[in-house]
Amino acid sequence: MPAEQEAATISSVLIGLLPVLLGGLLTILGGFAGSLITYMLSRKSSKEDFRVKMIEKATLLSFQIGHWLDENKDIRLFRLKKDIGPSPVSELEMVTKLYLPELDSERLNIAKAENDYNKWIIKGQSEYLETNSLSDEFLKEFDAIYTQLSDAVTAFVEKASTLINAKKDS
Repeated sequence: MPAEQEAATISSVLIGLLPVLLGGLLTILGGFAGSLITYMLSRKSSKEDFRVKMIEKATLLSFQIGHWLDENKDIRLFRLKKDIGPSPVSELEMVTKLYLPELDSERLNIAKAENDYNKWIIKGQSEYLETNSLSDEFLKEFDAIYTQLSDAVTAFVEKASTLINAKKDS
């Protein structure tokens, strides 16, 4: 077989293989691109899922604060023996500072309400030490103190709900 005919045969074979080679290359590139896009979308979805879990956790903690303060009041004013653990306010502060800075002003309102609640408890302890009882005037102050806390928690939950609903809408 002459060299010209052999070269023509090799080039015709290569030309015949070109669609197969290009198809294989496109398949490899498509697989890589698809994997990369899937990874990026799942990573974004994971971040959003984590954020929603942090919002849910912060909301749960905000509800637990009222219960914890009520238990703390019973222990400190009425001498009940219970172990209630640390205040959920510190954990709420950690979650909002690390993951939800847009809820920090609402968290500060809860912390202020907790602080006022604790001042009220200390005032009651002092009164009890002096008189061996708690006055009606002191007990009536509870409504305003608890309302302040309840309003702060409600504002926190409403803002958290807004954040979650904004993620669902987008």
